[in-house]
Amino acid sequence: MKKKVMEKWVKALRSSRYKQGRHALKYKTKAGVVRHCCLGVLCDLYQKEHKVKLRTDLNPGKDELKSCKVFLFDDNEAGLPDQVMKWSGISSDDGVLYMDTQTLASMNDYGSDFNKIADIIEEEYKDL
Repeated sequence: MKKKVMEKWVKALRSSRYKQGRHALKYKTKAGVVRHCCLGVLCDLYQKEHKVKLRTDLNPGKDELKSCKVFLFDDNEAGLPDQVMKWSGISSDDGVLYMDTQTLASMNDYGSDFNKIADIIEEEYKDL
């Protein structure tokens, strides 16, 4: 992964600008709260830098997101789009770590907070 992008990503994850979500890059709850997974934050950074709009899908089909407005990025609901991977230099759409046994996506979805994920990205960015 490119160091410059990693630094922006880690800073964004550690800021209070993003509320953590699970199982989708970005979604808005019925209560109007916008949430991102860690990979969705990276997509948001790409979007801001390249001035790209996200499409929305109102019925994602996942039980945990049924009542949410899910934002798709280049038709991707949960994995990184190719152009974000190319821009960031990340090698997989789910942030594979530790010889394919763990991913940033799974850490995000199963309990690690943004600060913990930011620490891991900072330590492991050369291998992402």
